[in-house]
Amino acid sequence: MNIKIGSNTDYLEITDIVPEGQEFGYSTSSVEFLRGTLCLKVSGVKTDIRASFMIGEIKQLLTNLEQLYRTLKLKFEFQNLEDNVLLKFSPTLNGQIEIDGKLRTQNYSATIDFMFETDQTFLPNTIEQIRDMLAALAARA
Repeated sequence: MNIKIGSNTDYLEITDIVPEGQEFGYSTSSVEFLRGTLCLKVSGVKTDIRASFMIGEIKQLLTNLEQLYRTLKLKFEFQNLEDNVLLKFSPTLNGQIEIDGKLRTQNYSATIDFMFETDQTFLPNTIEQIRDMLAALAARA
């Protein structure tokens, strides 16, 4: 399961999304916490960072992205409980979405600040990927 935010050239993609218990071997049925790899590619720079998310955080991201796509007016932040992922979404006057973010390793030894713009036309695919992931996780529970 993957979630890609952005275009084909500049993006943040969450890959290898699995229930946290599956990764750490304590429970494969609980889907309250998820793990994934954040793959960032901006201006040719690439990095991968593992992070955890609560299912509620992903649901809120979906709700906010849907509203942003419908109105092109909503500014919002997405942040995980561990405080190592921060994404700020802001629409621009020309129909672009500016994504300003910060990623940190889980031990906070390295931080990456970034910013890129993407076209609103990429949002429906991101929204659909999140819906598909949530449906797949609901089917497992």
